[in-house]
Amino acid sequence: MEKIISFFERFNIPQTFKSEIDKKNRFVLKVLFWIALLFGLIFSISSLFRSADDKFVHFIYYISYLAIGLLGFLLLFLKAPVSLIQGVILVYIEYIVTYILPRTHIETTVLIFFALLFAIIMVMQINPLMFFSVLTVYLILISVLCKKQIIIIPVESSLTFIGNLILSLFVIFYLVFWKRRHVIRELKRDKILADEKEKTEILLNNIFPKKVIRQLKEDGKSPPEMYDNVTVLFADIVDFTKTSSSLDPKVVIDELNEIFTEFDKITEKNGCMRIKTVGDAYLAVCGLPEKNEKHAEQLILCAREYLDFLNKRNEKFQIKWKIRIGIDSGNAIAGIIGLKKYVYDIFGSTVDSAVKIELSCQPMRIAVSENTYGLIKDVLTSREKEEIDLIEL
Repeated sequence: MEKIISFFERFNIPQTFKSEIDKKNRFVLKVLFWIALLFGLIFSISSLFRSADDKFVHFIYYISYLAIGLLGFLLLFLKAPVSLIQGVILVYIEYIVTYILPRTHIETTVLIFFALLFAIIMVMQINPLMFFSVLTVYLILISVLCKKQIIIIPVESSLTFIGNLILSLFVIFYLVFWKRRHVIRELKRDKILADEKEKTEILLNNIFPKKVIRQLKEDGKSPPEMYDNVTVLFADIVDFTKTSSSLDPKVVIDELNEIFTEFDKITEKNGCMRIKTVGDAYLAVCGLPEKNEKHAEQLILCAREYLDFLNKRNEKFQIKWKIRIGIDSGNAIAGIIGLKKYVYDIFGSTVDSAVKIELSCQPMRIAVSENTYGLIKDVLTSREKEEIDLIEL
């Protein structure tokens, strides 16, 4: 039995895609139950006004559609497994066929039966093991009912009919497996596209602010903007050229990568943004493209954490790095530069001032302009003010 189950499991949808399949199947089932509900409601009421003697039989037949619709919605509301709901659907299809079997020729019955199965298979992914199990139970049930003469099939024995029946069964079996293969191929394609889209989103988020990405997606462009209240930080490693000349190039790159990666984490944590690195220089900003009333305070906090990180790192590593940090506040222009290799950059006197202030700064110190100091002097403690040098340009 285990080998049989293992064999059929090879034809199931991989577990990786189960949630996506369930989501699609639940939507299809909801549509089917709405159809059954409305069909059963309309025709069960209309059957009561029939003058024929068998109107009660018709009423029971149509009311069953109403019942399966209500039962289906109940199962969906209770969040029953999709496989269970599919099983209910298959059993109901068999009930419909069995109900009309004694009342019509088997050719018509078989046609209805396979038409219903075809419709269900085309819109839903059915577990092959469950499908074959339910179908087998149905065929056994029909055989027993026929032998007990509970139902009588009005058809003559015909090799042609039996051949067509077997051929139809093979077609249905093939459709089940074809659908599975088609669905898996579609899911894999969607997964690849989703992964590529996620990679693209990550790459864009690493290059551009979210506001700029949104503009590019909506309009295909992002015009430059003037921002009035921003703070710009420019940090540069002291004696980098001299120190790096005696080191292996790979070591230099690894050192810079480690330092700037940690700077990036600090910058993002404090609601600021790294604009770019130029060699051993690091340019960051706060207050654009999203406004931030505490732009100066947040960037000062970044600068202090940069120094704390380097001080702790220098205690553990042989290569000692020191930086100078210059900060200025004011206005700046920000926008995308280039047509192919996009670069998001900032310009203006505030950026130039931050660079000049950094050049006048002492190693492992933070130097700020009068503009920046005026914004932060009331929120800093006396000790914090001692860590900052005021430079007049």
